[in-house]
Amino acid sequence: MTHRLAVVGGSGRLGGQILRVLPEFPGVALVASLVSRSSASLGRPVDGGDLQHTDDLDAGISASDVVIDCSTPETALLAAKCAAQNQKPILICTTGIARAQLTEMRELAGRIPMAVIANTSLGVFALSQLAAQAATILGPSFDVEIFELHHRGKKDAPSGTALALAAAVQSERPLDVCSGASGQRGIRGKQELGVEALRGGDVAGEHTVFFLGEGERIELTHRVSDRAVFARGALRLVTRLSERAPGFYSIQDLIRNAP
Repeated sequence: MTHRLAVVGGSGRLGGQILRVLPEFPGVALVASLVSRSSASLGRPVDGGDLQHTDDLDAGISASDVVIDCSTPETALLAAKCAAQNQKPILICTTGIARAQLTEMRELAGRIPMAVIANTSLGVFALSQLAAQAATILGPSFDVEIFELHHRGKKDAPSGTALALAAAVQSERPLDVCSGASGQRGIRGKQELGVEALRGGDVAGEHTVFFLGEGERIELTHRVSDRAVFARGALRLVTRLSERAPGFYSIQDLIRNAP
């Protein structure tokens, strides 16, 4: 079976990577690369072929079997609404989604299979599982801090991945997330989970979860040297999502649980 794919944000960092690695996935065929009206790619051929980048969201999604969104939070919500109207499964990889937008997406997931996954790397999923396990084993005698580093062009901070890692730790320990530290912030609270973000250069992504005890510490780190890992992960996940009933799915649902 061939999955006809629409990519929302096809000219962006992740969208472009998805288009480049598609030949590795013979079961997926691109039918639409959707871009904004202000995009320099609008109307241009996709990789020199016959297909052109378009801004017609409804036409592109209606022609597809599955949708991957990697655009902006506002466009992602529009894509989710369009996917629901056309009964198409959608994987949303956009970061920086607000709580109100996520609430709307969850409601739409009552009509279609949907997943909102900030980081589609299998390695990051493993990191989150290890962090949760370490939080259980080490307990409250260890402080927890999360560090993340990304390229200078990343708009949201902390990253969606860092917040997902924090949530994995919080699933085992009731900690309050605090972001950033400067000036006289006082003594670190025992119930705090600090998240620090740095931006610069062309760093694809680096995340470390620190467990800091008395006389010892554990560091769990994931580094990305090639953004193609996110594209491959997104393509694997969206094909699994296409097999599901309507609902709101996590990466754990799609990796560990059979349909």
